[in-house]
Amino acid sequence: MTYRHAHWYVLAALAAIVAGFWPSFFKPLGTGSLAHSVHGVTATLWVVAVMFANPNMPPFLPPLLAFIDLPSLAFMLLLVALALANVRTPAAHKRFMATTVLLAFPPALTRLYARVFEPTVDFMMALHGSFLTVEVVLVALILGDSRAGERRLAYPLSLTFFVCVHALMGPVAGSGWWGGLMGWHAGLGIFG
Repeated sequence: MTYRHAHWYVLAALAAIVAGFWPSFFKPLGTGSLAHSVHGVTATLWVVAVMFANPNMPPFLPPLLAFIDLPSLAFMLLLVALALANVRTPAAHKRFMATTVLLAFPPALTRLYARVFEPTVDFMMALHGSFLTVEVVLVALILGDSRAGERRLAYPLSLTFFVCVHALMGPVAGSGWWGGLMGWHAGLGIFG
């Protein structure tokens, strides 16, 4: 399996990301605060700088989004490191790099699903739908590799990551220890 058409999939992913973030980030780009602009580039900074101080956000949401964003950032770094470690193995390298795009799907698709299917779909339904979408895409990629005789780590590893975050996001984000950790982190005052 070659990746000569991978640019079309990346463009489709970019279209989904832009559609999901259009009203909140891309449309008003440059007109918002510096913190909001930085969020578009680095979601983690936004998590610790603006999200915890936003009085309009339901109290359950900042710890939930932090639990999704922080492991996602770490996993993206792992995927890039694995891609660099496999630069001489193009089949593995391409899969690790392609998989990084899927990390942008949950935040983008959650917003898109909630907006498109409003009022039937609320935020939590859209969030679960976005994770299910990524998980289905990864299963399809694994099956495609299997049919092509490829046995590479990128897609199974990514599926494991997304399933774990999906399964744990509610219990961990709602736990006292996570809330305490996020409160401590927000109280540092280094991002606000």
